[in-house]
Amino acid sequence: MHVNTAWSQRQHLSFLGKLLLVTFIIAGCSEPEPPAPNIVTPPPAETTEADTQSAENLQALATALVVAVSATSQALSEKAHHFAKNPTNESLAELKSAWGSAHRDLTRANILFALADTSPALFGALESHRFNLDAEPIQPGFIDRFGVYEQSGIVNDISLPLNATHLREQHGLTDKSDIALGIHALEFLIWGDTPRTLDDFVKRSLPKEMEASGLRVVDLPENRRREYIRLSAQMLADDASALEAAWQAVLRLQLEQLQPLARLQIWHGAGQTYWNQYVLQPWISATGEYPPLVASDLPEQVAIATALTSDTTSTSQLPEEFKQNRFANLGADLFAQQLSVLKSTYLDSGLGKAVLTPDSLLQLNSSMDKANQMVKQLRERQKDQPHPQDWPWRDEALNKRLVSLCQDIHIALQDMPPLPHQGGGAY
Repeated sequence: MHVNTAWSQRQHLSFLGKLLLVTFIIAGCSEPEPPAPNIVTPPPAETTEADTQSAENLQALATALVVAVSATSQALSEKAHHFAKNPTNESLAELKSAWGSAHRDLTRANILFALADTSPALFGALESHRFNLDAEPIQPGFIDRFGVYEQSGIVNDISLPLNATHLREQHGLTDKSDIALGIHALEFLIWGDTPRTLDDFVKRSLPKEMEASGLRVVDLPENRRREYIRLSAQMLADDASALEAAWQAVLRLQLEQLQPLARLQIWHGAGQTYWNQYVLQPWISATGEYPPLVASDLPEQVAIATALTSDTTSTSQLPEEFKQNRFANLGADLFAQQLSVLKSTYLDSGLGKAVLTPDSLLQLNSSMDKANQMVKQLRERQKDQPHPQDWPWRDEALNKRLVSLCQDIHIALQDMPPLPHQGGGAY
């Protein structure tokens, strides 16, 4: 047994020797390979304690936002239910106040919805939540009477039963402009294109000729409008609860699995999208896609700003989208909330220090301080505006300052240092 093993080893070594010899001969006949390039890979950026804390701050902010949306939406549903059962001027005022609180928190949550735009692979599911809760711009005539179209919309279509199933089917029926649900559809139902009174929500008797034709009191548009408000507010509360559940169970955990620096980059992308798409586009531009905010790229926006500040401009000269989606006359309060979101995201959390250059961070701070001062002036101007369609304000100097400040904030958010090397797979 020992002899056979030694022989086998010698045979194996002999075979290896021959193989090496052949290899050397072949190599000698081939051209020498060029030396490998000297590639220097920078080491992965070290995560600082400040980066980790900033990422955790933003996580806490996002969770607080979805919790607030759920709470104020539920409160709105309760007020809508009370108004439907007991329509009075007092319950109508309470309904409007509750809508304002829910709208405030959904406005703040738009920074969260912006994650769906900047990181769709991770947060694309947020798009359906946004459509259910915050879809806009609405087409008023799809929901209720509008302008000269007295019999238009779901409210006046008695062939459509008013229940949650049918309203959900109507929402996005043919495309995303068919908006039947969400905070903005509710806004139009409550305020209308002309100021609504209690008579727009209550009709207790039916003319005899209508009764003879089989029409019921509940089919009258005043009563259908009130029931529509109750149903859509309840569905808003349900959809807000669904958003909170999805965030807590899935989306929050997906974000936590990323490295802190990667999370900060994602939040920065969401912050840029939030300012450009959710603040500037609806407020300065009224139609189409929004280009990077440079003065020379703003012919439409400047034209609209000029129209708004002209004493001779009638609302018929303003773009349809602008006219049709300003009913609650929030004005300065809405702008204040949008600034507050930017402050929480970049300044309070520490994100700005991590992703912006020092000069840009100073510019952002300065511009936001000036913008908050402007909010106070806007609130004073807004007191003199009886009609939402006349908002924002008819003060040319103030309007030009707003455009300038928006440009400064936009530029500050675009200017950032080179992103740190993540060593692959940061996202």
